[in-house]
Amino acid sequence: MRDAWEDEEDEGDYLGADGRATVKSERLGQQLASDEVLLREMLPMLLDEGAKPYTVSVGRGVALATTDPSSLMSQIKDVILASGDITRLNPTFVFGLVSGWNERDTEMTSKLLDTLVNDADLGSWLPTLQFATPLTKDGAQRIRQALALGLAPLWRYRELGYGSRLASVSVADIRDILNDLASKGPDGMHAALDVLHMVVFSAEERTPDEQEELGHYCRNFLTREDWPNLDHEGERLDYEVEQLIKFGAKHSKSFDEVQGVLLQAVRARSLYPRYTPSTTGNFLSPILRRYAPEALNYLLNVDETQQRHVLDDLAMEESSVDSSGRMTSPISEDALVQWCAADPSHRVLLAARLCQLHGKNGNGPQVTQRLYELAPDKSAFMAELTQRGLTSGSSDWLLPILRQLTTVLASFPTQPGTPDRQTQENEVRRINSRIDSWEKMLAENSRGRDETFE
Repeated sequence: MRDAWEDEEDEGDYLGADGRATVKSERLGQQLASDEVLLREMLPMLLDEGAKPYTVSVGRGVALATTDPSSLMSQIKDVILASGDITRLNPTFVFGLVSGWNERDTEMTSKLLDTLVNDADLGSWLPTLQFATPLTKDGAQRIRQALALGLAPLWRYRELGYGSRLASVSVADIRDILNDLASKGPDGMHAALDVLHMVVFSAEERTPDEQEELGHYCRNFLTREDWPNLDHEGERLDYEVEQLIKFGAKHSKSFDEVQGVLLQAVRARSLYPRYTPSTTGNFLSPILRRYAPEALNYLLNVDETQQRHVLDDLAMEESSVDSSGRMTSPISEDALVQWCAADPSHRVLLAARLCQLHGKNGNGPQVTQRLYELAPDKSAFMAELTQRGLTSGSSDWLLPILRQLTTVLASFPTQPGTPDRQTQENEVRRINSRIDSWEKMLAENSRGRDETFE
């Protein structure tokens, strides 16, 4: 098929060229509709898996000029049957047809889509074809019927999240569709999470009441569904999950409303203990920032292994920066110290695993100094800080943390000849020994790389 861009001379004017190509393609479609023999011959090319995007506009042009939609759909089904495999065909042209017919006759198009829901040949394209028209409550119900019949592959339903396609339907309709989708196993759950994230992404376009309802649904979804076990083809959607948790926490009114989500988040981190929160999503920070005392009390009582995974993630301030490039923390210094002060003997070691190691913005003592003053067992507090530094990850993060730790530990006031002074000196030596080992290894690696270029 001839490329509608072929005659474009203004190569730099891409937006203008795109519009002109669309107009040309629609005109081409109208001309094609007037020659039934040629259109029938062209259908295999128009439905080919390699069909180009502007085939949508060709389809619209055909729809706006055709006089017999039922006959054309019958011919399309013949092409599908002749191919023997609809997965090797492209619905783009039919999408354009449905769009054009909807412009001419909405009622006729709605009835056509109703027949396609359970059509053995075209049912697998229903989710795509439905979005050729603005989605209504009837359209949402049609999507649910298609899900129940199972003719379309589940990955097609990820198109629900494209271009605010669900913006025109209620949160209740979205809830029903996504619950149905999530019930279809890992593929369905994966698609549902992806779509829900896109709905949340555009939630500002909804009313405050709708946003609250959507936040409630996010919390219920994340509490009810087994998303922590989802590891779908290596794409875990961690960032998307974090955004759902953040939205659900933002629109919550109490810790009780997010506690189920927190439980799931802790479980997820125990299943997948190796990841970088800055790039794949931190599941816990949104809840900790909103409900610091309650969340800390919960974390204080979880299994030791789970607790360490969780706190290691939350403490990685080197990998978490705000828009200005400054390091951030999942909890304010004052909130952490106030929580710890209520029961230092039980809480100070957890605080040591979580507190920021860099100085506080503005005047005042570092949070590590304030926690040290609260610690009943100051040697245990210093040892916990050291252990945190020694297990903080690769050299990219570890060396800056270790260097900061030596400064922090050396700043603590201890009396000569006391166990606390001995612990302080031992921990600083441990850290300096680790720094020396890393620097030696990095120097050897650097020399090895240089030698390869000689």
